[in-house]
Amino acid sequence: MAFVTVRDATVVNRNGKGGTIVETYIRNGEEAKSYYKVWTDEPLPEGKFDVSGILSVRVSEYEGNVRAEVHINKPRFKVGEDSQAVYRGSQSWSNPGVSALDDSPF
Repeated sequence: MAFVTVRDATVVNRNGKGGTIVETYIRNGEEAKSYYKVWTDEPLPEGKFDVSGILSVRVSEYEGNVRAEVHINKPRFKVGEDSQAVYRGSQSWSNPGVSALDDSPF
């Protein structure tokens, strides 16, 4: 199981179970963006925020086009210091809990 932390993310798209966020950074002197789908029952925060959670990648095919989507499950949010928003969900900044009773082979 892998964990991921995304810093200074902003929401690109919202839906009933989370949404899509974008992380913007500099790579080789140029601006680059990484997109992630975040799954949660709570509304996503406003403004800039950090998110940490369980990483998963799903490969899908539609009309001959194959793409990989990066997902963050069981997210924990930390609202950015420069944001005026207050997130109503969990303010915990620890890794998501993992049950020892899951079906992991290790």
